[in-house]
Amino acid sequence: MQLTTKTLRMNTPLQMAPLTFGDSKLPMANEFVCLAIQKNTNELLRALARFDFKQFNQAPAEGGWAAGAIAEHLLLVEIQIAKILKGNPGLKRNAPLDPEEKVALIIQRMSDRTNRIEAPESLLPSYTSKDPTSFTEKILIQRRSLIQLVCETNLFCEYPDNPHRFFGVLTGMEWVNFILHHCQRHIEQLNELRFR
Repeated sequence: MQLTTKTLRMNTPLQMAPLTFGDSKLPMANEFVCLAIQKNTNELLRALARFDFKQFNQAPAEGGWAAGAIAEHLLLVEIQIAKILKGNPGLKRNAPLDPEEKVALIIQRMSDRTNRIEAPESLLPSYTSKDPTSFTEKILIQRRSLIQLVCETNLFCEYPDNPHRFFGVLTGMEWVNFILHHCQRHIEQLNELRFR
């Protein structure tokens, strides 16, 4: 079965190019994950493109992170998870019967924005001014790297040496789902910031 891709249009020159897989030997599940990453990335880039420099660095009056802080946090989280997925192959093990067992739990936790989640200190943004164009480019580079990693990774392996603090030991598929749903949570936050 050949996958087709759609070009996602947006009002900024920064967007992911359409993905093509051709006669790829990539598992179908990985292809769908790559397409989901592409769609999520373009949605994030659209959300970030709405902020000028001042807005990007201005925290809400009622508290919370500025758009730039959200962008930095997303970047830090994704770099950390990419390190886990790249990890030593000897530290991976075959997944249990259902390599997506915890996806529903991840979605439930990430989509409930009434449940505030404190980021670990290592994933907190700095309190410096951030250039929106620079951060958008960094995110785009990181997402391209993530897609390449997904293409090279058996997403059905577990990573027992790097458990998530809430969800425990995750498979590659669960880690990627975490990235996407964590990002979606913050896209909603960005959209709320923009319309305050």
